[in-house]
Amino acid sequence: MRDVKPGDVILHLTDNEAFTGFSRALGTCEEMTGPEGTEEAGQPCNLLKLRDFKLLDPPLPRTVIFASPFRERLLALIDAGVKNLFYNKEANLNQGRTSLRYLPNYWQS
Repeated sequence: MRDVKPGDVILHLTDNEAFTGFSRALGTCEEMTGPEGTEEAGQPCNLLKLRDFKLLDPPLPRTVIFASPFRERLLALIDAGVKNLFYNKEANLNQGRTSLRYLPNYWQS
């Protein structure tokens, strides 16, 4: 999250099941203290302000992203040495890495 730059695409993963929308980063990540009344109250947190939210309707299940033909494309990027991806070699999501800055042409068939 700290590597996000203004304009980066941010995917919104809901309940660890599906991507339900996307936004663009308004700026860079800011450090803050968790607000009272939350699990993070008083703890160091990160704040990323977003803009231009778009709802994905229907949502994009994470199972689709990691199924053929996309799975092979994703794993090929790891084999090619691309770093800091939002997934690992087991085709699972890496916590906090849902920026597609490194995959500008990935979703085009």
